[in-house]
Amino acid sequence: MDDTTVNMSTPLTDCAAECRVFADEWEEKGDAVGATAMRVSAESTQQLQGATSNGTPEDLVSARQRAALKVLAPLGLTRDELYAVVNLAGERTTAELKGLDYEKVSAALVNCARYRCGEDVSAALTVMSLLEVMWPDVVMEVSAEVRRYAPAPVSVGTLVTT
Repeated sequence: MDDTTVNMSTPLTDCAAECRVFADEWEEKGDAVGATAMRVSAESTQQLQGATSNGTPEDLVSARQRAALKVLAPLGLTRDELYAVVNLAGERTTAELKGLDYEKVSAALVNCARYRCGEDVSAALTVMSLLEVMWPDVVMEVSAEVRRYAPAPVSVGTLVTT
């Protein structure tokens, strides 16, 4: 294993479960902010694991790009900045799917931001920083989208016979 990957010996599903246990413990101790952060981490891990195990990484990339637009568009970004957001969200998700550690994901984002925003490095870093700050909202928006479009459970009492 080289220094650009995370040790994946612990299955992602176990990591997500551990995050949820920590979240519950922290919630009980009165740390709602820490508990929320752990729940977001668990959700992100579960999304990555699902996309990896089902062979649908492109779907996760697209979902996170849509979510990033939905979350950041109300901030009044320009068209070019929103285009950079889409690209950066895709780059970040792709790097996470490859199992890159946080530092390598950050380096990939900086390179992508500079490439997408050209010579305006401050604009590139501003867009990247906004996306980073709002990333938990992006992750949770993907989960909300999944719930919105999930098929409604059908009970025997709701079936209509003719």
